[in-house]
Amino acid sequence: MSSVTITKTTAGPSPDASQTIAITVPQETAGQVAARVVPTEPAALPDPQTILIVGAVTAVIVYALIEALKAAAKKGSKIAGKWWYSSVVRLLALALGGCIGWILLEPLGGPSSGWPIGAAIGAAAGALDAVIVKLIKRRLKNAQPPSKTNS
Repeated sequence: MSSVTITKTTAGPSPDASQTIAITVPQETAGQVAARVVPTEPAALPDPQTILIVGAVTAVIVYALIEALKAAAKKGSKIAGKWWYSSVVRLLALALGGCIGWILLEPLGGPSSGWPIGAAIGAAAGALDAVIVKLIKRRLKNAQPPSKTNS
């Protein structure tokens, strides 16, 4: 059985630093062996408009889902008053946002895959959604009704 040896030598900064790689393949499979070099490039970021659209749509979807889940949790059980409830809600908003952003990035004009950029945008939108909604609700709760003036 004959074999084919493929050798590649790369030069280093000095003659002692050069490297030689040799691969020996049986003759029968030598025609079937293919080698290719795949450059590793960082993932291209989507344009800012796409990031804002994905973030806004994700935030709205996460808000709707979280409010529906909170209403369902409050109706039938007493978990809404537990000490860990708000942390679980925020964590759930973060996870839902990541999943939704991952799914939405490509259809809304991003790169071919929503991972990891879409997931990061969605998770950020979900986290901001949870914080912003809580702040708005707190402001509305503490707001004073406008005073009535008689003229």
